[in-house]
Amino acid sequence: MVSEQKRVVVIGNGMAGSRFVKELLKQAPGGYQVIVFGDEPYSAYDRIQLSPLLANERSLPDIMIDDEVWVGDGGNRLYKGHRIVSVDRERKIVTSDQGVTEAYDYLVFAVGSKPMVPPIPGRELPEVTVFRTIDDVDYMLERAGKHTHVVVIGGGLLGLEAANALRVQGAEVAVVHLADWLMERQLDAGSSALLQRRLEDKGIVFHIPRMTESIVGEEHVEAVRFQRGEEIRADMVVVCAGIVPDVELAKSIGLKVDRGIVINDQLETSDPSIFAIGECVQHKGRTYGLVDPCYEQARVLARYMSGEVEASYNGSLPSTQLKITGIDLYSQGQIMGGDGIDELVYVDARSGIYKKACIKNNRVAGCILYGDVALSQWFKELIRNGEDISDRRDVLLTGGSGGGEAVDVVSNLPDDAEICTCNSVSKGEIISAIKMHSLSTVEDVRLTTRAASSCGTCSRQVEQILSMTLGSEYADSTPKPVNITFDLFSYFREKDLFFYAFLGTIFTAIVFFEPTFFNIFIDQDNSTPANTLQSPADVRPLFFLGPFYAILRSISDKHLGVFMMTLAIVVMFLVPFLDNTPEARVKKHPLFDNTYKVLLIFMIVCYIVLGWIGFEPATPVLAMWGRWFTIGYFAFFVAMPLLSLVRRWTTRRYAGGET
Repeated sequence: MVSEQKRVVVIGNGMAGSRFVKELLKQAPGGYQVIVFGDEPYSAYDRIQLSPLLANERSLPDIMIDDEVWVGDGGNRLYKGHRIVSVDRERKIVTSDQGVTEAYDYLVFAVGSKPMVPPIPGRELPEVTVFRTIDDVDYMLERAGKHTHVVVIGGGLLGLEAANALRVQGAEVAVVHLADWLMERQLDAGSSALLQRRLEDKGIVFHIPRMTESIVGEEHVEAVRFQRGEEIRADMVVVCAGIVPDVELAKSIGLKVDRGIVINDQLETSDPSIFAIGECVQHKGRTYGLVDPCYEQARVLARYMSGEVEASYNGSLPSTQLKITGIDLYSQGQIMGGDGIDELVYVDARSGIYKKACIKNNRVAGCILYGDVALSQWFKELIRNGEDISDRRDVLLTGGSGGGEAVDVVSNLPDDAEICTCNSVSKGEIISAIKMHSLSTVEDVRLTTRAASSCGTCSRQVEQILSMTLGSEYADSTPKPVNITFDLFSYFREKDLFFYAFLGTIFTAIVFFEPTFFNIFIDQDNSTPANTLQSPADVRPLFFLGPFYAILRSISDKHLGVFMMTLAIVVMFLVPFLDNTPEARVKKHPLFDNTYKVLLIFMIVCYIVLGWIGFEPATPVLAMWGRWFTIGYFAFFVAMPLLSLVRRWTTRRYAGGET
């Protein structure tokens, strides 16, 4: 199939399309000219990391998965912000909404899925959104500070991640779910109850089971009404009611479509020159909405198109992992009992641990791990390989060996066991890289093998492999989050506009209402700058050089001065850089980016000049300059909240290749 260079056009620059391009160029170098169309104006990004992005746990550059080094090589092209509107199957030409046309020898549909929005009255109101793209995250972050009562419709995987992220943003969040318990497709009632309790501890309110009748409001969202007539307050609604394959384009050009684009084991559609992968496809009656099957399909298609004619896709056993910090959850396969299925369950409600294995014909058919997911990789291999576990039933939920420790579980995995599903990295490949390149940290492994570089859920297994391979030489150097603030400080820091105003208020009170506060820096003799002060009014501007003066005095006996100096420097200089607000993750308009720098530099200059003035004899000129520099220094605290307010209206997110 690759005897001469062919042109392959990929419709979709998402996770499936991007992975296919990488695999194809790696397995058939020079065999294809690749042309990709993506309808979003961004580089390919990890969609499953949108929840951490919304929760401020990841930045936008962190979730980008394509460095685009392949673009331009051998005529390869990437069109961002182009939606394909027509396909001429006879002439083999595609056309974008911006008028760009490209011919193809092979066409690959990787168009993904669309959010399913139930026909609820009021869904057209401006504060109703879905959670699917970077733009959706932008929309919610922009309004998170304005809308304090958010209702999430849907208690599935995505709905819970969205609810948690919005709660982190400071909103009051309620989740409305139709089923009897949360994540009913991945969890049973027992594990779901533990999950709900944990999320309630985070401040999320649940209304289960409830059917949403309408979203109330004339011009803006005001409430959500249930079928029984009950209403709950809302000023923003996030709909997370599931996804449906995007089949509109495929249907319009006459491809065979059911719930998804119908494909065979070689990922071919009803047209042998057109293939399809990802969330838009239907294979043997099944559709998939998780990343593992998408990547598996991309790898199989790349192998097939590179000449490996025996390559085939035989379906997937997708697993589920919740992306909420502090909550460990893994689910795979059949999780409910039934005819011929035995259930093994371990529950420690006090510790919040729930483990369940469903056994059929002495083989693991599915599992739920909540609170402790150390055995997830082991269960994945048991389910995938269909191993007979009749001699291990009694210790199945502890790891199958003496203590069942996590490292023991990893050591029992074969070398070809896939540790990183996202990037198809096996245990053996990680071990080889550790030994060959003298790797010693998870970050080293991530950079060398790409394991744990996408969703990050296999980081624990990578740590275990490092520990197993290096033994006593391994020291976990993975960065751990450090809680540097108490709750009140975190609140003000989340609301940076109010935080800087709060700082300004404190300094105003100290300077203008307690001028004698400065006396803690002054000796009560004639050897200090105090004897140059002409009036209490002169004390006020001099207060601002307190920390500077304390630096010189702290060498001797001014212990209180050392404390005040340290506190002032931390508050005045470091707080702007510890900002953990959504704006900390965005690329600010250059005007405001430079304004911050100018303000900070000016403040430092004022700080130094005032320190020099404080040790010079008082003169009218120095007094005048002292007052002006004091005003400029103090203006920093006035400008910050105003600039923060303007920044909220003018910021835009950074993404590779964004124009």
